[in-house]
Amino acid sequence: MDRSGVAYHRDGYDVFGPDVLSNIGGVLSQNSEVVIRSGHPLIVELEIGAAGSYPGYILVDDGEEEARYAIDYAELVPIALFVDSGGTSLYTLFDEDVLPANFSQDAGFVKHDGDGSVALEFAGTSFASALHFLDTCTGCVGINDEELVARVNSNISGTARRDVRLSARTAGESSYINSDFGAPFQMRTDEGRARVFGDIVRFRWRRDRQATEGVANPRAGQVFIERAARVVRPVELSDNVARVWEDFRQGTMTPDLEIRLLMRGTDLRRSIHAEAGVLGQRRLGDAFFLFHSLVLLRAARVGAPEDWSAFMGALSSESLVAQAPAPWERYTENFCAVYPRSAECGE
Repeated sequence: MDRSGVAYHRDGYDVFGPDVLSNIGGVLSQNSEVVIRSGHPLIVELEIGAAGSYPGYILVDDGEEEARYAIDYAELVPIALFVDSGGTSLYTLFDEDVLPANFSQDAGFVKHDGDGSVALEFAGTSFASALHFLDTCTGCVGINDEELVARVNSNISGTARRDVRLSARTAGESSYINSDFGAPFQMRTDEGRARVFGDIVRFRWRRDRQATEGVANPRAGQVFIERAARVVRPVELSDNVARVWEDFRQGTMTPDLEIRLLMRGTDLRRSIHAEAGVLGQRRLGDAFFLFHSLVLLRAARVGAPEDWSAFMGALSSESLVAQAPAPWERYTENFCAVYPRSAECGE
């Protein structure tokens, strides 16, 4: 599949356009650049082990050094398939009555057990729970980055807004997207091992229905980002939850959308402290690993398309599939649930 032209999976600034923002929520990962020491494109290779087995890593070449990026085969398959499809949207919590009738087919989404919809490649994997956790987590979000707010607003509207104040002019419920948009990623190698570092940012946006100049659909209004806060690392989660709770308890933080939702019949203190537990940290770690792996593979696909084709050929070789059929069987099942009439599904 090639889903790059679908409105819900556009690259770059378009993802913050009013036509997209009014129809999508949840988690995105669209970054296709990794900062490396050389100017060479990243190349990923799969070196099949003894007896046609998977060695537990892929080789990453940045033009100066070759290093191993440790990843399980069962995790590598859905990530590589998602990148190869051209998709960028991973998850959405929007209700079905908000999404278009053909959303699942156009965007390649299936229903997720934890509410919402998830990209079909990640259904049934640990990443589905991680994406749900990332999208609903209150204590995962750090301090607002005013500089990033201004930079993103300048990119999407041509006018920098350093201090966006809500007023009677502002209409529509504020919503958010967790994304790696505007967050530079770096790859480092150490003793033959490759690691990727980068941020996930929660962007909270609004529509100002009276600011319609330059917008294709005036009724939609001007979209702008009002907050941009980095998602904290798993090791920072417990301390950040304590900060969020104290800010809320002291009344120094205006309750935003997710906190209001949690307050509806929910023990807020118990909810956000549960997020900081071992399970929450593990799911947040899975979310970061997914984002880091996505940007690594997407950069390789964009920078060296021929080598990417060879990589996908090795990944789906008969020997590897025969030894580890589970991720492929899961993908086929999910694919046919969304596209039952495709030739691959026997109809």
